[in-house]
Amino acid sequence: TLARDYNRTVVFTIHQPRSNIVALFDQLVLLAKGRVVFSGPFAQCQSYFEGIGFPCPTGFNIADYLVDLTVKASEQEVSQRNSQPSSSTHSVHDGVPRTGKNHSEQPNTDRLAPPTAGPAHTSREEVNSSAPSKSLLEQGAEFFMHKMRAGNSGPTAVDAFPKDVHLDALVKTYAESEIAKHVKQEITSTTVTNGTQANGSGQMRDVTEETNVLRGRRRASWATQFKILSGRAFKNLYRDPALMTAHYVASIVIAIVCGLLVHNVTNDIPGFQNRLGFFFFTLSLFGFACLSSLGLFANERILFMRERANGYYASGTYFTSKVLFDVVPLRVVPALVYGSIVYGLVGLVPSIAQFWKFLLALVLFNLTAASVVLFVSIAIENTAVAGLVGTLIMLENLLFAGLLVNRNAVAPYLDWLFSLSFFHAAYEGMLVNELRYLTLKERKFGVDLDVAAAAILSSFGFQAQAFWWPDMITLGILCTTMLILAFLWLHFFVKEKR
Repeated sequence: TLARDYNRTVVFTIHQPRSNIVALFDQLVLLAKGRVVFSGPFAQCQSYFEGIGFPCPTGFNIADYLVDLTVKASEQEVSQRNSQPSSSTHSVHDGVPRTGKNHSEQPNTDRLAPPTAGPAHTSREEVNSSAPSKSLLEQGAEFFMHKMRAGNSGPTAVDAFPKDVHLDALVKTYAESEIAKHVKQEITSTTVTNGTQANGSGQMRDVTEETNVLRGRRRASWATQFKILSGRAFKNLYRDPALMTAHYVASIVIAIVCGLLVHNVTNDIPGFQNRLGFFFFTLSLFGFACLSSLGLFANERILFMRERANGYYASGTYFTSKVLFDVVPLRVVPALVYGSIVYGLVGLVPSIAQFWKFLLALVLFNLTAASVVLFVSIAIENTAVAGLVGTLIMLENLLFAGLLVNRNAVAPYLDWLFSLSFFHAAYEGMLVNELRYLTLKERKFGVDLDVAAAAILSSFGFQAQAFWWPDMITLGILCTTMLILAFLWLHFFVKEKR
């Protein structure tokens, strides 16, 4: 189709083609030791060899037959070169004149008879004795081939050959054939035609047309590129479902375990502590789980550079499909599954609005962490180094989440670390969503204590009204910023070096 419909030159190699595949060939060039045995239309190949006395036996693949023919002709040439010439009474080996054997010449009735009058076959002992200059490796190879032929008793196409098949005669016969003359005339006429129609740049007509076609080729639309790349990303995802399955199964199992461990949390001081620990564990789980995406782009880095360098698609199309079909299935869906299961089991605030706010904070945190990991995987080519850097980033953000270090006790010049920590934004948002209007009841030493949870949050350094601003907006800004940085790095710095 490419050659006939789109006028393209197709070059490929094929090993031992079947007869129906060989029948699709238009032109055939048959070489033996770099010499042309046949070159012309494949439809004329079989009749040509029948005309010179080498018909292909019935039931044999013509390609296998031609290979056997050229191999046998090449072997005959080697054997003839190594044997003693009989056209003269003396031969010279290693500078020493020796007396050759006399052979009576017989009339040659075969049109492809050998050009010399020596014997067509010599024994292995005669060849070895007459060619002392042959290396040990060549002698061993000939001995091995001799044993292989002796052990192969099955019928082959070689059995149908005449005893004398000579490469020189095959080459000479083809050079004098009408097919060879027609091929030479066609080459000459094509060269003259292209030469007369060459443009001012010195290019031949077909080269000029090909160049114009390539220059005028339009790149596929953004929608087409996105469709193909998205389909490939989705196929890669479900062909190797271990990673996605592990995320989904882990989300379900851990949600059930946490729900049973912190089941129906109470509205007292221990319940307050359980809520703090549960939210902290949840964010740690999904934050470090994002590190599993470090290898997603590393496995396609070389493929992306080559395909983008060849103009197959734009960086933006690839990046968009990568985010939608790699990040979203592994970051959004597991978070929704986990939150839907664990929210009721733990016994958090039974409110639809609070439930959706909890899911929003969890999903935004997961997307932000995934965008950070995506940027690291694109910017750092070495996967081991990228894993170390990603782990350090997660630990730094975890340190300033607000539970391990009190924000009010930190020096003012370090306060910006809390503002840039996506762990802190998500953690504070979840705590405010759960504990803002909660009153803790505690009975100690016979005294009933009622403590507002917002007061305790304030003593921990959290802002009681910071859900939407700055927490959720900070997560959105960080996620968008990291995605933009990842795309810019992918577009300007990830390039093929030639």
